[in-house]
Amino acid sequence: MACNNREVCMHSPYSAFSSSSALYSGQSSRFGVAQGDTGAHWQYEVRPGDTLAKIAGKFGVTVEAIVQANPDIVNPELIYVGDTLSIPGQTRYTVEWGDTLSRVAAEFGLTVNDIVRANNLASPDRIQIGQELVLPATTDITRTRHAVPAPDAHGPDHASKFDTFADIIHQYGNEAAAVDLASGKKVVVSVRHDTSVHVNDGKGEYDDRIVVIWQDESGAKHVREFAGNTDPSGRYEDGGRYQVKEIEGVDVNNDGRNDLGRLAEGTYRFEKGRVLDRFTGYRATHDQVVERDSNHDGWFNSLDTQASGQTNAGMHIHPGGNTITGSAGCLTMKPDVFNEFMELMGEQPGLNNVLVGSDRLAA
Repeated sequence: MACNNREVCMHSPYSAFSSSSALYSGQSSRFGVAQGDTGAHWQYEVRPGDTLAKIAGKFGVTVEAIVQANPDIVNPELIYVGDTLSIPGQTRYTVEWGDTLSRVAAEFGLTVNDIVRANNLASPDRIQIGQELVLPATTDITRTRHAVPAPDAHGPDHASKFDTFADIIHQYGNEAAAVDLASGKKVVVSVRHDTSVHVNDGKGEYDDRIVVIWQDESGAKHVREFAGNTDPSGRYEDGGRYQVKEIEGVDVNNDGRNDLGRLAEGTYRFEKGRVLDRFTGYRATHDQVVERDSNHDGWFNSLDTQASGQTNAGMHIHPGGNTITGSAGCLTMKPDVFNEFMELMGEQPGLNNVLVGSDRLAA
């Protein structure tokens, strides 16, 4: 590990992961080149608030695996900002007839952007039968897609996935979300993959998991997953280098610049209706707890100054664009994905959304 400074990262509740911080063997960036013939390691630079447990959770590996891949680690409870860690773990998948990147990503619990970045694909719309794709490791997945259940398949594997997200609702959600789930209503679990507001030239990325779970009258368990976004875009940042839209946010530290915000972890209630006078989506109906990027470094963590945390229910669920997330803190999806989401929700007039960080799945 190469330590650029000695800020200690231990048991902070915050974590930060940049998709641009990861690379595979042969790729280069300001973090260096991943070494080794197998290409089975990510290179990751430790950021403020990181712990080995949080980093392991984001990459779907164990703390022990990271320690083994980094012999310089003496104390797993003590890492430093600026350290470069080698993160092991990947699998490979051979494209079959009928595959699309979105289908492969959904079946392996990834996003299309994860696969595009891991394979240096020029276009996400062009893959060929027999093509071998590198898949970043997330769980114990096999090399054949048939071992992973389709979105609405039944059986023990699918039931286990339902139970995982039901546990998230019961552990981190509120009573209303638990009651909805018990009564057969669809409940949303949004799993946030921390991303800088400056990513993709401030256009944002759809790298979060929007998971809908419910039980039907027969007791069968259902899970549908969509790629979405829960972070604001740098296009709305006051004085930011990518700011091209109207300025959003609130100046919480009185430095003369509005600070972008996003929903903090928690449960939020939404009702179907017109959003921003342009879309049919789900509108927030109660005050929301918001965290702010007050230092404008693109991340939401303990380095930021936070205010009281309340806003006037201004962050909703609506479609973004195909190349931009169109979010100043709202939950957004690509237009076609959003249409599928709305079709799934059907006539359900309201929903509870339990928002958690991706590290909760590894807890």
